Amino acid sequence: MRRARLKRRGRTTCYHVLSRVVDRRFIFGGHEKNVFCAIMRGAAGFYGVNILTYCLMSNHFHMLVEVPYRDYSAISDQEFEARLKCLYRADEVRAVVTMLNGCRQAGRDEAAENLKRRFTYRMGDVSEFMKSVKLRFSHWYNSRNNREGTLWQERFRSVLVEDGNALLTMAAYIDLNAVRGGIVSDAKDYRYCGYGAATAGDKDAQCGLRRILAKNENARRPNWRESSKRYRLHVYHEGRVRHNARGDVVRPGYSKEEIKKVVEEGGRLSRGDILLCRVRYFSDGMAIGGQAFVDDVFQEFRVLFNAKDQIRPQEMKYGEWNGLCAAHHLGKNVVSVPA
Repeated sequence: MRRARLKRRGRTTCYHVLSRVVDRRFIFGGHEKNVFCAIMRGAAGFYGVNILTYCLMSNHFHMLVEVPYRDYSAISDQEFEARLKCLYRADEVRAVVTMLNGCRQAGRDEAAENLKRRFTYRMGDVSEFMKSVKLRFSHWYNSRNNREGTLWQERFRSVLVEDGNALLTMAAYIDLNAVRGGIVSDAKDYRYCGYGAATAGDKDAQCGLRRILAKNENARRPNWRESSKRYRLHVYHEGRVRHNARGDVVRPGYSKEEIKKVVEEGGRLSRGDILLCRVRYFSDGMAIGGQAFVDDVFQEFRVLFNAKDQIRPQEMKYGEWNGLCAAHHLGKNVVSVPA
């Protein structure tokens, strides 16, 4: 099932997408991450998707993407040109716009619309967006490193995420990647994630987190000053233990061994604790949200599953998830502690 191609008509849909480098090679340094971010933002402008948050690691990346439902077949020539400028070189945009204006001036409106459709059919599609980002980065990376061949291990994984509590939880999971990986002790210090970029003043990153909070509270988007406080409280209410250079504890919390022991004993962890682990629900769950949301997703796309599939909402275990469910039962190894 190609989950990222699901289009829920009349609805805004959110996805968590994950992709890894082939053989999990550590290719993303600081320059590579900056280039990837630029490509990601440009593609988002063309495809009409909103990057709510993200995290770029050394050998993989996460994105939380919002795809508003819209009919792009009727966009104006002015908007069409503006979207082209987000993704294509200036000479390429000029060539397309010249052809478009020529058709208009000659009264060939149908030809003009057909020209636009060669581009607009891809807009509003998270699969096309991801394909473009990965392909463009691969071309840049291979050219820079005199390299040939595929750069990515697999297509990419995607999970549908419900607005509200599920979306906020997923955002925190993504922004805590660098903390879980031991790169930084505070997510705001990692510049290659949505929260770190927003704290550093990136307006696009701030807008993404504000959208998450607005969806969670079903209210107008708060300003960044207020949003930053609320989001930080959510992400860092609880965390792992921190030590100083002498080995003294400077911030109480759970060690990796303590977290693992509680999980193995079937204990109930707080959301803050469990988000410091790797949680398969967030990459393999197909859809995450309330029971009604997960069941609705399955029923809406029932035709895409095998006839024998009996997928039903399964309450998420090993944590205080406030009623969140996933569409797949993932077995016992749902949670693991990073090495």
